[in-house]
Amino acid sequence: MTMAKWAERLLAGIAVIALGSSLAACGNERTQSQATPSTSQNQSATTTPPKKQEEPKPEPAQPMADFIKAFDSNNATPITDAVEFDPQNRDSGYYRTEYRLGAFNGSKGTHGNVGNMTIDIVEYGYWGKNTNLCVYLSGTPDDVRTAYPALAKSVDPSLSDNDIQAVLDKSSSGGDVQGELSFAPSRQTVQSDYLIKHIDGSLEAFIDADLSKTKQ
Repeated sequence: MTMAKWAERLLAGIAVIALGSSLAACGNERTQSQATPSTSQNQSATTTPPKKQEEPKPEPAQPMADFIKAFDSNNATPITDAVEFDPQNRDSGYYRTEYRLGAFNGSKGTHGNVGNMTIDIVEYGYWGKNTNLCVYLSGTPDDVRTAYPALAKSVDPSLSDNDIQAVLDKSSSGGDVQGELSFAPSRQTVQSDYLIKHIDGSLEAFIDADLSKTKQ
């Protein structure tokens, strides 16, 4: 074999080997490309979904604070000299027989003045939920009747002027009035009430309400 032919065969063999290596490399690159997801695909698959926004928790009921705020706004004379007391403490100076009942366990009381009148406000309830409110307003008949609309509206804003005036008209006639607001067509939360005269000539207004019945 001549030197020229031997060189031609050597070059042809090198060309075949180079072509085979090139094809193998292309095959491997294609396989790796198919087997490995792109970075953007990986990021999309592992992205943490956004957290749901939690709904704000409702504010706890504050019957006494809400009443005092409403009464001071509705009445010409605000509550002054307010002191807190334990309704079930017989030595508090503001104890009433009804406070012995189980519903008043854990209750809160506030005593204050409204001009020449006195007012007792008690927040109470069952199972630790103080959603009930009872209010006692005592003074001269004229003073109590003058403040009565503000008292009633502050306990139960749904009460109509006509229903409140009907109670005052009966009271002005001289007799005691009991249960009128609790059966009034417009009432929403009042569950018992009275306007009664004491032996000393003073008049006492009482309203008891279940504020959990308030319509939103």
